[in-house]
Amino acid sequence: MSYAYHCLGLSNSKASFFTNQVKPFGTPYTSLQPSEAPTGWPQLAEIKKNDILPNEIELAKYLQDLIDQEEKTLFGSGPVIRTINGVCIDMELQAFQSNKTISLTPKEIFDAVESDIGSDLGIHPFSMRAHPLNIELGRFEVNCISRGIETPSFTTGYPPADMKTTSDSVDYYFGDVLNARYRIWHYHWYTAYYAGLGPAMGAYLIVPEDIWDVLRSSSESSIYMLGKLTIVDKRDYNRDDDPIEVYSMVKI
Repeated sequence: MSYAYHCLGLSNSKASFFTNQVKPFGTPYTSLQPSEAPTGWPQLAEIKKNDILPNEIELAKYLQDLIDQEEKTLFGSGPVIRTINGVCIDMELQAFQSNKTISLTPKEIFDAVESDIGSDLGIHPFSMRAHPLNIELGRFEVNCISRGIETPSFTTGYPPADMKTTSDSVDYYFGDVLNARYRIWHYHWYTAYYAGLGPAMGAYLIVPEDIWDVLRSSSESSIYMLGKLTIVDKRDYNRDDDPIEVYSMVKI
């Protein structure tokens, strides 16, 4: 960049623009080392030519497997399987509470949460986005932000709130009580396969079991786990570029 600016006549405005594209945006999330996928995250073998693709029943089983773990996953987004000329699957999930009777479909709820209008419909996720939406993304932040950087939307303990960074997690405290932990994991070195899928890394927010017990006991609302599968099927050199979307929801 310096050579282009000093020797090739690159303008100051363009030099600043390109510099902003590669510099970290200065949060602890950019220095995280990859951890493991959350316990209970589905591990699928390659889906063969005549195998049936996962449906909403299978997705509900994946969600239940995560619900059954000691550490509860409040938010997750990441790969389930990646194959070059086969089936690729991403999964996204969100835990939320609602004190209203749920009349919306899982897809409608998912779209409402994605559009930040869930609270208007009585849908209250246990996590919320941490990163601003209008930042200039650099190369090293795109993957992490595209999966989602989430913080807990609740507090348990006594002030003040604090955020502590370890080598592989960002920990959210309220006083001396660990409320939640954000982590990332890498599925594969190859970053992308097909349009409609996220990068080959995942991100998630988990809470310790004792915090989950407090959340459940202190809430008069019903609690749900919402999930979405995005499936790209390239078996037999399929040229259909439209991803298949599967939604499901499990009451906890």
